[in-house]
Amino acid sequence: MRSLEGVRALLTVALLLAALNFTGEARAQSVCCTESGALTGSILIDASPSIVFDAIKRSRYQEPDRRKVLSIQGNRVLLEECFATLPIIGAATCRYEEVEVKDKRIDYSIVASRQFRKFEGSWELEPKENGNSTLLKLTSQVDTFITVPFKKQITHASTRKDIRRRLNNIKHSIETARQLSLAPCLTNH
Repeated sequence: MRSLEGVRALLTVALLLAALNFTGEARAQSVCCTESGALTGSILIDASPSIVFDAIKRSRYQEPDRRKVLSIQGNRVLLEECFATLPIIGAATCRYEEVEVKDKRIDYSIVASRQFRKFEGSWELEPKENGNSTLLKLTSQVDTFITVPFKKQITHASTRKDIRRRLNNIKHSIETARQLSLAPCLTNH
């Protein structure tokens, strides 16, 4: 009996490690600049737009020291996000509103910030493979009140990094949840 429980525990750990290794290989595609000056990145996720949309909404609560939901009114969500280590600026805080279009997109725009002049963009969900996969795009345009040489390049470098991090986090959370939901089925045999 004991050895069977040990095998189940090892199998569960192996599945989790495999999930971490698999998601480590799947990275957001390159982030590029649009004509408007915004940056856009994308990643293909093996899940329906509905699952991806819900994962984006859950991500609001996954970093409580960084991001807080202040209010929800219908399809509008007011958030406050703290950025601890931005280049040149250091710490910054931004209140912004997200407007949801269920399973299709989430647009966000600045409400108030002392450090950011512009903070806006969108999550766009494009169904692929008959709705079984989703191309998730994140577009972000950020500008600050500071004036220093190479400000645009510095801001873009930081924004690129954040876009990749957020896209990879969404993909990772979906794949990890899938692996965890499969683990009991595999260990009960």
